[in-house]
Amino acid sequence: MATRDEATLRWSLGLHSGLEWLTKRYRFATYNLLKDNLPLPHSTLQMLLRQAVIGFCASVVSDTVSNSLRVVKTYRQVNATKISYSAFIRSSYLGIPQYPTRVVVRP
Repeated sequence: MATRDEATLRWSLGLHSGLEWLTKRYRFATYNLLKDNLPLPHSTLQMLLRQAVIGFCASVVSDTVSNSLRVVKTYRQVNATKISYSAFIRSSYLGIPQYPTRVVVRP
């Protein structure tokens, strides 16, 4: 049976693989969508500019989608306090505190 550290490593590797797949999926989907819908170039300069814009937009979309998930993975790996992926997501992205908190109001 796998130890807790081995299970965490396997989960982290699986998450990394999933993130890579997600990143490439959005990048290629955006690239293909723009390539099919932007007007065709008439000169070499227009062709180069069109390709640059398509590549830039595909990278921006891909990075925007995957970066929030990469933050979760990186925080989990480098944080000294053991926190689960779901607890971090709940506390960071959904605004739900991990532990009940008490607000003290002083007059």
